[in-house]
Amino acid sequence: MRKQKNIPHVHQRLAAIVESSDDAIIGKTLDGIITDWNPGAERLYGYSAEEAIDHPISMLCLEHHTEDISDILDKVKQGKRVAHYETIRVKKNGEQIHVSLTVSPILDTKNHIIGASTIARNITRHKQITEALAESEERYRSLFENASDGIIVCDLDGDIIMINQAMANLIGDKIHKVKGMNIAQFPSLVSFQSPVARQRGLLTSESKDTVDRQELRITHKDGTERIVETVTSVMHFGGGMPVIQFILRDVTEQRMAHELMRTYADRITQAQEDERKRISQELHDDTIQGLANLGMEIDTLISVNQKPSNGISAKQIEELRTKTEILLEGIRRITQGLRPPMLGEFGLVFALQWLVDNTKAQTGMETYLKILGNERRALPETETILFRITQEALHNVVKHSEATKTKIQLEFAPRKTTLSISDNGQGFEVPETIGMLAWSGKLGLVGMQERVRFLDGKFTLKSGADKGTTVTVELKE
Repeated sequence: MRKQKNIPHVHQRLAAIVESSDDAIIGKTLDGIITDWNPGAERLYGYSAEEAIDHPISMLCLEHHTEDISDILDKVKQGKRVAHYETIRVKKNGEQIHVSLTVSPILDTKNHIIGASTIARNITRHKQITEALAESEERYRSLFENASDGIIVCDLDGDIIMINQAMANLIGDKIHKVKGMNIAQFPSLVSFQSPVARQRGLLTSESKDTVDRQELRITHKDGTERIVETVTSVMHFGGGMPVIQFILRDVTEQRMAHELMRTYADRITQAQEDERKRISQELHDDTIQGLANLGMEIDTLISVNQKPSNGISAKQIEELRTKTEILLEGIRRITQGLRPPMLGEFGLVFALQWLVDNTKAQTGMETYLKILGNERRALPETETILFRITQEALHNVVKHSEATKTKIQLEFAPRKTTLSISDNGQGFEVPETIGMLAWSGKLGLVGMQERVRFLDGKFTLKSGADKGTTVTVELKE
């Protein structure tokens, strides 16, 4: 009696569950005629219960694609349950959606099969995401296999999971021989162990900065060494498993060409300095010495008070002596500018101070030098280039800028030296690239950039109309 009394309550609870379910729950006869249609079905398909009940379930199918309904109902008639069957259904507005169906037999009190219940869930978004992921994976695999850069993927222990043909070519091995092995087993990849350890440490510390860029050396199977630019990053495979990906670009030829160009630039710079030294020496030995002797002879003429002849007065001889002194001083300045002796002996700071004092004395322009950090000597060629850049910049200021003030700053920071020359002159518009300045005749600035480039430094030019000009050189050590 108690069980019979509870039956209505059970039916009420079941009805409440069906009514409140987010999934579509549909009852139908074994012939496919809809008998029950819950609110979830209304939301999913767009038909009201009145519009759906007593109509064939095939109204939800694509035209000419109703055979799966017959197949499912045949299985239900045999007492079988169809679970998670994925198919396409059509809403009232014509929109096609992906659904997952679970169809079960409905039994009467005598366990006879009298119909079928369907639980339908919209999986359209899930399908789209799955297809997008599959497409993305296929794109990645295609890029991976056909990339001109070498790519290698390993787990956090360094075991190689994937390697592309370009990477196999770099180390001179076969893909199938390398996969599954540890990078520690390859002498050519020994330099990869440090980045792997770093990425493993970053993951442990939950750092967000898990991308490394560095230059490594790898050894081909034939013993030749290659220089590669490497980008190391953490990826997550299916299931969220973290792996480490290396992307390598062979830059051996570029580095060799760069070294050749740098050697060439060093030799050109040295040849220029040698020529300056030779000219300076010749001016000193011949011209300056000759002018000095001429001055001494004029002094002798003045001291013996010889009578003027051919209309030449003592005053004219004095004027000639003065002009000789001016000419002598000018040539001395030229020789010092060509090859300042204090640069090699006392260093860059001393030479820059001489340059500042000389500029101030010649032009009257307010010019000063500021030193930051602890002074240290650099390679002779580096000091020479920095001196020449400063010399060229000051020449430009005096000749073109109409400035009243120039500041030279030399900063010695840890592992970096920065030189800047700033003026308050009229300035000019800086083009997109400094190389374009050659078209306007500003070859000196282009030459400065080239000199800095061959030192692997950074050259920056800032200027603007009536905003002055700042030239900055940064050299890492």
